[in-house]
Formats: sequence, C-alpha cells, structure tokens
Amino acid sequence: MSHRPRTTSRRQAEAHEALWLELTALKTQVAAIAARRPAAAVPDAVRIAAESLIADAAPFARPRGETLPVAAFDYAGLAVQLGRMLARLDHWESRHTAWDAKAGCQAWQFSDGSAPVRRHRPAVPPPPKPERDMSEMRRKLIEREAQLTRRYYDAAFKAGREAAMAELAARESVAPEADEPTYPRVRRLE
Repeated sequence: MSHRPRTTSRRQAEAHEALWLELTALKTQVAAIAARRPAAAVPDAVRIAAESLIADAAPFARPRGETLPVAAFDYAGLAVQLGRMLARLDHWESRHTAWDAKAGCQAWQFSDGSAPVRRHRPAVPPPPKPERDMSEMRRKLIEREAQLTRRYYDAAFKAGREAAMAELAARESVAPEADEPTYPRVRRLE
C-alpha cells in the first residue's frame, strides 16, 4: 500500500539521523552483552545513557500522552527497549521519506524540496565522461615512455660499456710480476 509521505524540517531530519546512529551503537553493544549474560545488571552509566537517548527519541517514537519508560535494569530488557525505539524511529522515517527517482535513493520530504537520507549512504553518481578522445593522449604517453626508456637504457648501456673497457685497459696495463709465468696467453677475444 502506497502512502503519501509527510513533510518534516531539515533540523528534525538531522536530529533523527544522529539519534538513530547513537541508538544503534548502544543497542549493538547492549545486545552483545545480553547474548552472553541476559540477566546481568546494567551499570548506572549505561542506564543513564539509554534513558537520555530514549528521551531524545520521544518526539519521533512516542505516541502523544505516553510516558517515558525507565530503562530496564538487566541487559536483555534494555536490548528489547532499545530495539523497540529503533523500530519506532524507522517507522517515523518511513512516514517522512519517499523514493526520489532523480537522486536514486530514499529522501527526506521537506516543504521546499527533498534531501537524501544520509545514513543509507546514497550512491554517488558516476563522474561524467570526458568529452575529448583520450586515445590520442594515451598514444602520446606511451610514445614518451618508450623514448625515456630508450634514452636511459642507452645511457646506462654506454656507461656500463665504458666502465668495462676501462677495467680491461687497467688490467692490460699492469706488468706481470716476477713470479708470474710469462707463457703466452690470450687476453682478449674480439
């Protein structure tokens, strides 16, 4: 069944998204502890944080006239309470958002337009394709790389050849020592 989304303010939408993230983080931690020790007592600091988040969620999740609940004293109960508040926040969000075909995502409905729901991380459109043909630039880049490779290869080859020739000339210029045999030997083969 399709519904016509209600409008909201940008301030309420931002508050809703921030609150949803905080409640989700706390519920995840509480649920992990509740899975191991459901009847364990909740520390006062965690209860106070949960009660303040539940109070902050009241404008979004509490029917008019309903009193604010006290946070549960055990982890299992607190996990259920936080899960219930998240479900109510999701319901409020579903009433104030709609699919925006132009943006390709769920969007908050404002009286003066719409904005994507950021917590859903809407897909970023791909960058526009360049209008010029890049094949010519790619060809020039490959040609330049080949020129540099040839130049550096040739310079290194020349330096290596000169070093080898200098070493060979140094060896030939050294006179044989007196105890070294003087029989004929081949020094270079060219």
